Amino acid sequence: ARVSVYIFILAGLLICVYLLYQFLLIAGAENQGKRDVCSAVFGKDCSSALLSGVSTQLGLPLAGWGIIYYAALIQLLLMPVLFGNSFKRLSEVFLFFLTLSGLLAAISLVALMFIKPSLFCPLCMAIHIINVFLFFIINFLCQAYLAKNFTAIKLDLKSFFSSRVISPEI
Repeated sequence: ARVSVYIFILAGLLICVYLLYQFLLIAGAENQGKRDVCSAVFGKDCSSALLSGVSTQLGLPLAGWGIIYYAALIQLLLMPVLFGNSFKRLSEVFLFFLTLSGLLAAISLVALMFIKPSLFCPLCMAIHIINVFLFFIINFLCQAYLAKNFTAIKLDLKSFFSSRVISPEI
């Protein structure tokens, strides 16, 4: 299951890098007349989706946010490996909330694609499917650990979001 998580993250990251590249080409008008992967493989040009009003949030294309999202997932997955198990509990809490936000974003963007079919992009849909799978796989891997340590996690979150340090009772 852990290997599949890394494969999904890598696939999502590569698709986001391609979509950001494609967005920059289209926005720069250097890609006129050239076929992209979507139109060559799926027969659907994604230009209208990549240039729509919802394709950019807070000044950054959604593909850029996807790169940040997948980079954060990798970082959170590697924290316990690189810095020891003392980061495991907190990294798993952040993994839950990060993948939950990815799941909610995927659901809302897929719903938007169904409401407005001109926004449909096959590679974007692949990203959303990957995000749904990542939510369930990562949280399946963390579930027993999170359930067993829920009170400690609450203390960690209180400590993280407060100005004073809360020491766990032993």
